[in-house]
Amino acid sequence: FQQGALAFLKKDYSLAQNLFREAARRASETTAENALFNENLAALNANDSAGAAALIKEAAGSSRLRESILFEQAHYAAKRMDPQAAELLANFIALAENPALKTQARLDQAEVALNLNPPDLETVQTIIPLLEKEQLSPEQTMQLARLNILEAESRQEWPSAIQACRKAIALDAEGKQADMLYLKLGELLYKNGDFHEAQLVLQPFPSKYPDSPLQAAALFLAGKAAQQSNAGSTLNAALNIFKTLGAEDTPFAQPARIEEASILLRMGKADQCISALENLLSTPLPRYMRLLALSIQADAWVTKEDTHSDTLRKAINLCTEILNTPNLGLAWKFKALTQRAQFYERMNEQKKALDDYASILAHTPSGSSSNKRRDWHWFYNAGFASIRLLGQLQDWDGALALAKKLAQTSGPRAREAAAYARRIQLEHFIWQDEPEAPALENEKPAAPDQTAD
Repeated sequence: FQQGALAFLKKDYSLAQNLFREAARRASETTAENALFNENLAALNANDSAGAAALIKEAAGSSRLRESILFEQAHYAAKRMDPQAAELLANFIALAENPALKTQARLDQAEVALNLNPPDLETVQTIIPLLEKEQLSPEQTMQLARLNILEAESRQEWPSAIQACRKAIALDAEGKQADMLYLKLGELLYKNGDFHEAQLVLQPFPSKYPDSPLQAAALFLAGKAAQQSNAGSTLNAALNIFKTLGAEDTPFAQPARIEEASILLRMGKADQCISALENLLSTPLPRYMRLLALSIQADAWVTKEDTHSDTLRKAINLCTEILNTPNLGLAWKFKALTQRAQFYERMNEQKKALDDYASILAHTPSGSSSNKRRDWHWFYNAGFASIRLLGQLQDWDGALALAKKLAQTSGPRAREAAAYARRIQLEHFIWQDEPEAPALENEKPAAPDQTAD
């Protein structure tokens, strides 16, 4: 038994399983039950689900031991967000007799429901009122406080989530979770648009929690909040934060360098922006980050349009590089096509711009996915830009036909397109009657009615 305990501490879970199994075979009843319980823990840590399931039968002689093993199996599944966690927890709660284990299982059940995609808010809203009536340990009280934050956040009710987060901070008397909770508070304030308050919470984070592994995350979010405030002083503060993070060895270094380049562009420092991005693009980057760097660099070249004649061509080439990326998602395809079309417009190459917009208009949004609003944005943006360009080319028939096409869609700007179509008709005297059916090739025209006056 002791050898099994030592193997468990050394995280040699397979060995621990074998030793506890041998101890259970040899030991008296009490020690055998403890050994079976620990064998179950070792099996769970070793991801041996078959071995853990087999122990249920071995524990059949003791209802208390069987209940404890069933709880641990459900609890571990919840911690790992295993697909069967919700079912295991529901089955355990239905049979549980130990109130303490049942309470913890309900907490786990709510946490699993909140981490589903999409979250099962109906289950959570049923469980939380029950938990609020229970006698909870300090750890369970903090877990329930976190669940209240996540529940409000899942509903995007930011003020309620902020209030729940402040309550959790007050409950955390010893400050064991203070760094995590203050980072969450800053994030919620940011999402609620309280950028200045988010800065006040997040910028002192490194000095308040010098040993926290969340320092880089808090500083990055502080920089984003300062960037959103959009004043000269806050932009400089954001720039300094991202420069600091970009020089450090953390997962936030590369995203910080992207944000630094974006701020430099907003400050009118296109050359510095381009240089920063060229340095970044010379290093291995995640796919989405490379695309973002190319897109920002294209915009930076366009801002130099007045001083260099080839800058627009460089911007167009960067958009083409994005579009040539294998397996490019629609969101990036639409963004790059829109950028390139706008750059073609600046070069008075309206036909090429219309071709790029037409590539977007070939994808009429449909379905009820979470991306539908984004897809409609690009679709209508391309449609109305094309109508404007067709007007510049005096192709009012084409502009009217496109406006009518947009008006017949089911998206949020269909009525605006219908009004645009009516305006084109009125202003340019276009009245498109239904075309007459064409005569058959061999059909002779009818003879005139000789009896008519």
